[in-house]
Amino acid sequence: MQMPKLFYDIFTQPKNLNRGETGSPKDCKFGGFRRARISSQCTKKSIRDYAGFAEAITNVSGDIGIRTKRLTSELSKKICEKPNVKKLPNNEQKNVADRVAQNIVKCLGLGFPTDSNTEEIQNYEKTQYLLFLGKEELDDLAEIATDDPNWFVMSQKIDRVSLTDSRGNPKSAKVLKDERRKLFTDANLKEILSEQEAPKNQSDAQFKKIKGLQRKLKGVVRKERLNKKSFAADISLFGRMVADDKNMNVNAACQVAHAISTNEVEMKMDFFTAIDDLLPDDTSGSDMMGIVDFNSSCYYRYAQINLDVLKHNLGCPADLKKKSEIYDPEIVKAAVGGFFKGMVEAVPTGMQNSMAHYNPPSYVRVLVRSSGASWNLANAFIQPIRAGKGEGEDLINKSVHKLENYFDDLKKVFGNEGIDNDFICSLNLVDRKKTDITISQAIEKLKGAISDEVKC
Repeated sequence: MQMPKLFYDIFTQPKNLNRGETGSPKDCKFGGFRRARISSQCTKKSIRDYAGFAEAITNVSGDIGIRTKRLTSELSKKICEKPNVKKLPNNEQKNVADRVAQNIVKCLGLGFPTDSNTEEIQNYEKTQYLLFLGKEELDDLAEIATDDPNWFVMSQKIDRVSLTDSRGNPKSAKVLKDERRKLFTDANLKEILSEQEAPKNQSDAQFKKIKGLQRKLKGVVRKERLNKKSFAADISLFGRMVADDKNMNVNAACQVAHAISTNEVEMKMDFFTAIDDLLPDDTSGSDMMGIVDFNSSCYYRYAQINLDVLKHNLGCPADLKKKSEIYDPEIVKAAVGGFFKGMVEAVPTGMQNSMAHYNPPSYVRVLVRSSGASWNLANAFIQPIRAGKGEGEDLINKSVHKLENYFDDLKKVFGNEGIDNDFICSLNLVDRKKTDITISQAIEKLKGAISDEVKC
C-alpha cells in the first residue's frame, strides 16, 4: 500500500482564517494549552475551490464534483439541452425540464424539504441536504432520463402522495415520509401507465422498462458505477456520505487533520470604526463601530492519501487480475499532484479583506510509504513553542527543528522501513539542508514516486 503523506508548517500574520459560531477564530486545547485551529473541512474546501486543483484534474480529462442542494436546477440546465426537450414549445421547455429533474431526484430516493407539520413538500428547488455528485454523474442522469422510452414517464408528474387517508383523516408524518420514499413503487408506476390508456400488455412491458430505468439511474451514483465509469477526482479523494442510501457512499482516500498552532495562542480583539464620507465639518464621531477577534500563530498541518483507495474510486478493480477499460493512472497522479499543490497554495477565505493573510508555507515535507503506520507529528508540539530573540529563535525555525527532531525520534523507535521517499521544501531557514527542493520539483518527484504504484 502506497501512501503519500504531507507535512506543513505555516506562519501567518494576524488573522481569522476559520471562524466558529461566535465569529471568533477556532481554537482548541492541546497538551493543556490553548491553540489556534483551522478545521479539516475548511482546508478541504479551500483545496476543492482552488483553480490549480481543478486544472490538474481537467488537464488529463478527469471529472470534478459539485456539492449542492440545488441539484434540480443543475439537472434542469442539462435536460434543457436534450433533443426531446428542444422539440417542445419554448414556453414549456423549462417547466418540463424542471419536472424531469425533480423525478430524477425522487427516483434516486432523495428527499426535498417538507413542512414539519404536514410533511408536504414546500420547495422543489433544493434537496433536503447537500449532495456531492460528479459533473459526469449529472450528465449521465440527464442522458438516461431524456432518452426514449424513458422520456415518456420521466416527463410526467410523479408526486401523487395524498395528505389524507381514505376516510379523510390527515396521515401521520411517518406515513407520509414512507409514502414519499416509495414514489416509484410498482403501484405508482402502474397508476401512471393506466392513465395513458394503453393496452394492458403494452402497459406491463412499459412498466418493466421503467423499473429498469430506476435501476439505471441509481446505478449512475451508486457503487456499481465503478463497473463502467469512475467517480469524480475530488469525490474519490474526500469521499461521500448519503444517509438515505449507503450504496451512494464513497470511502475517502484522503484524511486531513485539523491544523493547530505550534505556539500557545492568545486571542486579540480589533476595535474598528467607520466614518461617514459626507460627515459635516462641524460634526465628529463615527457612524459604525464593532470588534473582530484575531490571533497570530504558526500552524502545523497534516494530511495523507491512501493510494489503493484512490485507485479503486477512480476505477481500478479490486481484483487486479481483471483489466479495466475505464481506469486512467494519469488521473490518479493528477489527483495526488493537484491535492499537493492545493495544500501548499490554497488559502481559506475567512476575513481576507480585513487581514490579507496570504502567507505561503515556510516548510513542507512529503513522505511516500509502501508499508508501515501513518505518522501525524502533532505530538512534537505537546509543549508549545516559545519564540526567542536570537537568530533562529523565531516560531518558524524552532517549530521546524522540533518537528524534525521528533520525526528522527520516531524513526529510531519504530524504524524507517517502508519509507521509500522523503523530501523537503523550505524557505531560507537557519541551518537548512542544501538538498531542499522547490514545490514544482516536489510535485514532479511525488508523481514519479507513485508512477509504478498507480498502475492497475
